[in-house]
Amino acid sequence: MNRTSTTTHAASHRNRNRSHPFVSRFWTLALVLSAGYIAAMASQYLWLAPIEYSFGAQIETYTANRLTMMLHIGAGVIALLAGTAQFIPLLKRFRLLHRVAGSVYCIAVGIGGTAGLRAATFAFGGASNSVAFGMMSTLWLLTTALALVNVYRGNLEAHQRWMKRSFAITLAAVTLRIELGLFIFVGGLSFSETYLIVPWTSWVGNLLILEWWPGLLRFRLPFGVNRLRHSHGDHPSVMTPSDV
Repeated sequence: MNRTSTTTHAASHRNRNRSHPFVSRFWTLALVLSAGYIAAMASQYLWLAPIEYSFGAQIETYTANRLTMMLHIGAGVIALLAGTAQFIPLLKRFRLLHRVAGSVYCIAVGIGGTAGLRAATFAFGGASNSVAFGMMSTLWLLTTALALVNVYRGNLEAHQRWMKRSFAITLAAVTLRIELGLFIFVGGLSFSETYLIVPWTSWVGNLLILEWWPGLLRFRLPFGVNRLRHSHGDHPSVMTPSDV
C-alpha cells in the first residue's frame, strides 16, 4: 500500500468517525446513567436497605443467598465504575490509569459474572428469567475474556470492540431498571408481567443497538497510535500489552 492510498484511507477513516455525532452522545449518556446507578446502589448499601429486594419472595431469596447477591451486585457496581472510566477520553491519555481501570473492570466482571451464573438458578420469575440471566452472565464473561485475549495479542481493534460489547452487557443493570419504570408506569403492566420481559430486553436491546447503530462499534485507537495500523500493508501492526 503506497503512501497516497494510506493517507486517503486514514482520511476516510477519520471522516467516518466524525460522520456520526450520535456516537459520542451515546457514550456520554451511558456514562451519566452509569454514574447515577452507581450512586443509587451505593446509597442503598450504605443504609443496608437494598430497596429492590424489599418485596415478597425477593426479600426471602436475597436473605437466603446474601453472599451470592452481594458479590454479583457489588462487583457489578465496580464494573460499572471501572467500565465508565474506560470511556473517559482524558483517562485514555494516561496509559497506566487506563490499564488499571481495565484490570479492575475485568476482575469485577469475573466475580460478578460468576456470581450471576449462580444467581440465575434462583432468579425471580421462573425458568425464563433463569435462562435470560444465565445467558447474560455467560456472554458478560465471554465478551470480557475475548477483550482481554485480544489486547494481549496486540489486536487493539478487536479488543475495543469486545470491550464495548462487554460494557453494553454491564449497562443492562441500568437499562433493566429504566425499562421496569417504563413498562410499569407508562405501559401499565404489573411488576410480575414486566419482570418476565426486562431480563431479556435489558441486555439484548443494548447489544442490538451497539451492533446495528452506525458508528457505535467503529474503532477509535487511543494514545495516537493510528499511524501504526497500516504500517505493513493491510495487516495491523502487532503490539504488546505494554502499548495499550
